[in-house]
Amino acid sequence: MDSETYVKENQRNYDRLSNLPDSLLCKILSDFSTKESVRTSVLSKRWKNLWLNVPSLDLDSIKFRDDDDVFFSFMDRFLGSENEQHLERFKLIYEFVTLMFIMRYAMMGWLRCLHLYIRELTIVRDANDSLVAVRVRSQSLKRFKIECERYEIDGHAVEIDAPRLESMNLSDHMSEKIIIHSIGPSATVEIDVLFGVFYAEPLGPDDSSKITMLREFLTGLSTVGDITISFDTLNIIHDYCEMEQLPQFSKLSYLEACFEGTSWEMLPTLLESCPNLYSIILDFVCLPETEQVDLSLVPQCFQSSLEYVELKTIDGVDMRKKERPPRGVSSKMKIAKYFLENCGALQELTLKRCFCNIINQIESIPRSSTGCEIFMDY
Repeated sequence: MDSETYVKENQRNYDRLSNLPDSLLCKILSDFSTKESVRTSVLSKRWKNLWLNVPSLDLDSIKFRDDDDVFFSFMDRFLGSENEQHLERFKLIYEFVTLMFIMRYAMMGWLRCLHLYIRELTIVRDANDSLVAVRVRSQSLKRFKIECERYEIDGHAVEIDAPRLESMNLSDHMSEKIIIHSIGPSATVEIDVLFGVFYAEPLGPDDSSKITMLREFLTGLSTVGDITISFDTLNIIHDYCEMEQLPQFSKLSYLEACFEGTSWEMLPTLLESCPNLYSIILDFVCLPETEQVDLSLVPQCFQSSLEYVELKTIDGVDMRKKERPPRGVSSKMKIAKYFLENCGALQELTLKRCFCNIINQIESIPRSSTGCEIFMDY
């Protein structure tokens, strides 16, 4: 077939396609992506606005190269009521979107199916909202954060089912129930929650429902790779450990934990549940000068994987008073000895300035790891 014949044949095929009714052409275009259907607008005057009547929208905002004005203008034109379209499917991928923007289109009476591919979601609760339950279920969500500025507890709950979640930050002192159905493997997590447990009322054996909920919550976190835990949450986990065994956090490589008062006695138990821990930062708030704590348990990670440890304290002692020197070994010395004498894999121990008054004694402690170095961070 020569070139002239080929052109004529294509022209006849094009003419046959153009002679089809608009409804059928729109049906055909609905099998293509929105980007491809828009391209047909250059074919002829007949095709110029035909894409506006396609009953499906499949759009990724990254195609607009961070030009939000163009993106929203396109959305308004496509979804404008003057087109009298009957949109059946709506698939949107967008890096950042407000709930008002979603509801603007979700409330259209003719929309039958709405697919939202959300990658990042932040929810901030305030004193005036009436939201009781926050349920997040998404196959695309990668980053989730909730902040709650309220402290009233009245049946509030949070549920998370996001198997591809890479980062989660829960800062919520209001919700009684927090359920993690699924998150991504080796996710990074920050936890500051109370589970409806009041400060002056420790968790006890009679709190069976809360114990069950905590067990399921901790099990839901057992696949994370990086976790930061507040002292409020650790106080509750401390009470939980008096009655239940912690799950194994076998994928956890980084731990940052803040202990308050005597709750640090759970430290060996916590570390025993993290067999592959590589790096930890431990913060001790109001650490007692001396305390009888059993540190005989040597966790598995001490010999196999733990290489970096950072210790810091916020002393709860009034420095204006003349305190007698503590009798026996100080708590800070016990903590430092615990790691230096037992951690065979340790490469670096970093101490904050609160350890400066005992640094000489610490440096004289025999070390299980011959390659371990001690650093003071002022």
